[in-house]
Amino acid sequence: MRKISSGVLMIGICFFLGCASVSKSYAWKDVTRVVEPTISTHTSQGHLVVYTERLDESTSEDVYSPYSPYTIYTAEGKQVKRVENHSSREDRYPEQISLAPGRYVIVPDKRSKQIVGAIIESYKATEVRLEGIK
Repeated sequence: MRKISSGVLMIGICFFLGCASVSKSYAWKDVTRVVEPTISTHTSQGHLVVYTERLDESTSEDVYSPYSPYTIYTAEGKQVKRVENHSSREDRYPEQISLAPGRYVIVPDKRSKQIVGAIIESYKATEVRLEGIK
């Protein structure tokens, strides 16, 4: 009996802590501007490329500063993916993400306070530029 009650107590604590650590969600209503697709591609999936702020401020010709991470949400506010936006410290370009057609919300992790709506269409790429926008 004691094992059962302590198990129930542990489940209750985990549930309470899980509920207490709910992160903010962003939906289409939070969007400050909308970006539509502009580039044709050869695949049925839509593509998203987000130029966020660079992680390092100081750059030289020999050192590349990778783009900062961002998070993608559905228009309804469900988190789709967190994108690191680089695979190494020497990356020169942001990641290209394949997404199903639809409306998505882009939330940068660094500096820019803009929450951008991105429309994704088949056979097209959408480029979102956030660098330098505060």
